[in-house]
Amino acid sequence: MLDNKVAEYEIKNPAVAFHIAMLHGSVQSNTEHDTYAPFKISDLREIDMDYWALGHIHQRQIVKQTPPIIYPGNIQGRHRKETGEKGCYHVRLTKNEAQLEFLPLQAIQIKHASVDITACDTVFDMESVLLATLKEMTAVTPQLIDVQLESKYEHIYEWERDGHIEDVIDVVNETLQQFHPWSYIFHFTIYGQTNIDETLYYGNHFIGEMLREAEKQPVQPLLTDLYKQQQARKFLPSLTEEEQQTIKTAAKQLLVHELLKE
Repeated sequence: MLDNKVAEYEIKNPAVAFHIAMLHGSVQSNTEHDTYAPFKISDLREIDMDYWALGHIHQRQIVKQTPPIIYPGNIQGRHRKETGEKGCYHVRLTKNEAQLEFLPLQAIQIKHASVDITACDTVFDMESVLLATLKEMTAVTPQLIDVQLESKYEHIYEWERDGHIEDVIDVVNETLQQFHPWSYIFHFTIYGQTNIDETLYYGNHFIGEMLREAEKQPVQPLLTDLYKQQQARKFLPSLTEEEQQTIKTAAKQLLVHELLKE
């Protein structure tokens, strides 16, 4: 729906103490989410409502304090991008103010963790480093953890290719499941800092041509077929510019590493 629905809201009985409006739609300037019933904040403020309860995006956000215009988000993260506490707002309205209290309701909390494994001489040293980091991530509910493993050394790619990282994570998960509440690493990515020599971009060779072409190509169109799948779209929000650049950088580093290794 691309129509602005705000004009349909009106106060029919001014004698009522408080006027609360519910609207499922997106702020017109928000490009990070699918457009649905777009509106401007100024549209809402022109109507004398005491509280606007908004729906559509799954990210908790207090858009305005006066009057309160709030996206409470969803009550349970559904995928690895929907991290942190999820829940609702308990709102108390008086003639002079609105008291807002966020109440976490999620049964399982999705979290992201970055773990530097540069000091690990072997892949098996990762176990103690991972456990030490994740033990500090306290929570009152079970946790699903999305881990990014970072290293200044390129051998992290060999560890992943040979399946050793996955083996270590399986061992770590056996320990994490004994925690109370339990934790579980459900997804991991690796980031090896392959330094790409800038002169490679200008060389008259395959790697130079590849890097130049990769720099020009956007990431999102390459995923068109995936996003056409109805089931996939439910769990795959559009990538931000920053996420696309991160994917592109990681892809170039991996390709250069594989092409130049002995």
